[in-house]
Amino acid sequence: MFLMPGFFKRISFEFLCMPLSWLRIWVGICLIVVMLPVQAADRAQLTIADDVVVKFGIGAGLYVRDRLTTGSEVVLTSALDDKTGGQLGDDPAIAAPGDWLGVMVDSGVLPSGLTLDGLNMRYAGGNTGLPAHIQGSAGLSLSGGDYQFHKLQLTHNTTGVRITGAGSPKFNQAVLQDNQTGMQVEQGATPSIGESTISGNTGYGVRNLQPAAIVKAQGNWWGHVAGPKDPRHTSTGQGDVVSAGVDYGQFLLAEPVLACAITPVNGYVSVTRQVALQLECPQAAQYRLAEIPENLPDQPWLDMSGVPTLTTYSVSGGAGDKMLYVEFRTAQGSVNVFALPQPVAFAPTGPAVQFEQPEEGAVLTDDTVIVVAAADADGIRQLEILANNKRLALLSSPPYQTTWSVASMPNGPYTLTARATNVIGQVNTATRRVTVQKAVGAINPVVELSFAGVPLVANTTLTQPGVLAIHAQSPLGIARIQGFINGAQIFNQAYGNASPVTSSQFIDFAQLPNGNYVLSATVTDADGNTTILTIPFVLNLGAPPPPVITSPVDGASLSSPTLQVSGSSVAGAQVQLYLNGSAVGDAMSVGASGGFSTSMELAEGEHLLTARASNSRGQSEASKAVRITYTPSVPTVAFISPAEEATLSEDSLIEVSATDAGGIARVELYANDQLLKTLVGAPWSTSWSLENVTDGDYTLRAVATNTIGKKAEAIRAVKVEKVVPPPPPPPLPYSVRNVSITPELSFGNSSIQISGEVVNSSAAEPVASAALRMILRVQGFERRLNLVGDANGRFSYTFVPQPNDAGTYEV
Repeated sequence: MFLMPGFFKRISFEFLCMPLSWLRIWVGICLIVVMLPVQAADRAQLTIADDVVVKFGIGAGLYVRDRLTTGSEVVLTSALDDKTGGQLGDDPAIAAPGDWLGVMVDSGVLPSGLTLDGLNMRYAGGNTGLPAHIQGSAGLSLSGGDYQFHKLQLTHNTTGVRITGAGSPKFNQAVLQDNQTGMQVEQGATPSIGESTISGNTGYGVRNLQPAAIVKAQGNWWGHVAGPKDPRHTSTGQGDVVSAGVDYGQFLLAEPVLACAITPVNGYVSVTRQVALQLECPQAAQYRLAEIPENLPDQPWLDMSGVPTLTTYSVSGGAGDKMLYVEFRTAQGSVNVFALPQPVAFAPTGPAVQFEQPEEGAVLTDDTVIVVAAADADGIRQLEILANNKRLALLSSPPYQTTWSVASMPNGPYTLTARATNVIGQVNTATRRVTVQKAVGAINPVVELSFAGVPLVANTTLTQPGVLAIHAQSPLGIARIQGFINGAQIFNQAYGNASPVTSSQFIDFAQLPNGNYVLSATVTDADGNTTILTIPFVLNLGAPPPPVITSPVDGASLSSPTLQVSGSSVAGAQVQLYLNGSAVGDAMSVGASGGFSTSMELAEGEHLLTARASNSRGQSEASKAVRITYTPSVPTVAFISPAEEATLSEDSLIEVSATDAGGIARVELYANDQLLKTLVGAPWSTSWSLENVTDGDYTLRAVATNTIGKKAEAIRAVKVEKVVPPPPPPPLPYSVRNVSITPELSFGNSSIQISGEVVNSSAAEPVASAALRMILRVQGFERRLNLVGDANGRFSYTFVPQPNDAGTYEV
């Protein structure tokens, strides 16, 4: 990807990564826009996909203003780094520290906006054309912050990572190696780094320019078993140099195993047990492999044959996903475990299986022998025979046959299935269609009845409504259940030959007077056999007892007018609620569970809630009364903008916050009692146009009204002081043309040349020695410069920006 230079206000990037092992991207100019104002709308997210190599030219870099996410194995390096991603130029090149600027993170980037785990940055840390207010000169430059980084690799940079300002970023399992300085800490930052390699850095491993703020650097490898070299103390340390203000205690005595990987050579699908693997780990001397991490200690150590090391592993068990783990060990004894990014799918061929009898389409009238043939090169572990997915036999050795007793099977079509499993877990199946056609027998279904959960016996007296349950079972399966009272059908349910089954029906007896009745159940099985069970009973229903209100509780206080009511009563009853003695809403039917619930609206004040239950036999006494108090909520309102005593010179945003437990109906905004806007939904804001508003003191007032009419208000004092635009300038006797600005984009104190030509207004001819005034306008501010043209009407001015001159200028 090439980025062409030019004058621009905003720049955004999209990395379109092809499905390759890596994608080279050469960024040929600096990606840092420092002379332009950064607005919220300019923020964007940059994501670099897995295995992408990005190469930067001289003076190029990446400035993060919002979000940056990098995938695994991403490399940011110099365009001269021929060893990574191949050669870009016509001639071979050699990369050096500082070839490109590096990654610079703006102080406003949140920790959630920076995900760089596993990122590798090389040959960065230059400062060519970098503005003074941009912290750079490092592979990674941070303005403090509380970021967290895992497995960063910063090598061959002028400085690996530079941290400036308050904050405590954390680095874990990082590699700071072969830089001039591994980590430089300034202006009171307190980073921490652990479980990392800090070695081969020619200047400092870690340098702290403000030692009073301690850098936590315990538990790291400094390139030597004696630890880091500390010039402040007489010590035996021979590793990388550390400055004052670095806590390097409890250093590692061996290099940690970092940046290692295991990769299947032939991909993630294998038809053989032997899986070819490529192992990469520059620090390791030995390795061992296992499918379960807990089994690694039981495996022998094998020597690394090089970088990378090629080896094979024989997976265990049957077909399926096989996750592999490798443990690497350094010569000093450090170890670490790595896993495949995803399992290897072991997919060998499976067993051969077929039916020998019965024949396809056979009609079975009696018990039948089922015979199956199965074979596999590795051997058959088991063979399962099923009829309509119900197991008939599980066989572990030949002959693979069983006798199917059809006496308990309903007549009809069946699919026989033979499922063979070999010793490595692979499964193949064969199917055969048959029909069972027996003579109808005399095996009748077994039937049991219960009412309200109690077995129903003859002459039982029923005093309340309840659930009638008919439980039936048959070896052939239940086809249908029917229920009757005195011959009148109360339910009729088909069951599709399942067994056992239970048919339930709630009966409230509302239409039946008290007296003697007969309950009967008719159950039919899959072959048409029928059982009829008849039970006489006595019905003696009375009025229900008073219901119980379970919610709300007595003495409840509410801030919302909506009251949720629930309780319990006798199943089949009708419950009527009363508020302060008056009926509220319609009566509610109580279901088989005995529960009821509803809602009602309350007026402000204290209320008394009761309930009564009724059925066809009468009405209960009132329930125990429940006291409820409803106190409406009052809204809260406060100004967000403008600020108190603010001076307004142009149209301004008036914004308030308004909240209420029951909801806000509207917010009215006033200026000196003049209504500006009525808002009926958030956001509670409006723009106040000052075009026809006179200068002076004003009182802004916000009145919030909630959904029940309660109001609250807030006020804010402001001053209106508008700027009167100056009159237009008089026409000039001559004008300027052919103005050029070189360059249009400048970094740091790089000078800018502004030139042009003065001509008279009438004939457009050059005017010699003409006096003119040049104005540099930036963000509303002006810089006025008096210039004089030469004898040919030409003028020129050199603008040398200072550190505080950043911005977009109009000439």
